[in-house]
Amino acid sequence: MANVESPAGLILDIRHSTFDTGIMQCPICKIPVDIATAGKKGSTFPFCSDRCRTIDLARWLDGKYQIPVLPDDESHGGDGEPDER
Repeated sequence: MANVESPAGLILDIRHSTFDTGIMQCPICKIPVDIATAGKKGSTFPFCSDRCRTIDLARWLDGKYQIPVLPDDESHGGDGEPDER
């Protein structure tokens, strides 16, 4: 899996990219997006437009996307605080 670091320091998954052409697909509508636009003023990278960026944000806010959470390890009690040893 290939990743690119965005100007904000985020690691972006660019599995749908073609490195030889510098093109990837917008994660929402799959329109080709030039990787070279990342970091430029006014860039919507990795999205093709403000519309797609807003759709993605709305999906996060609506809870349609979720980051998996690992169960607490055994060194923590049920309250999220480390056990005193």
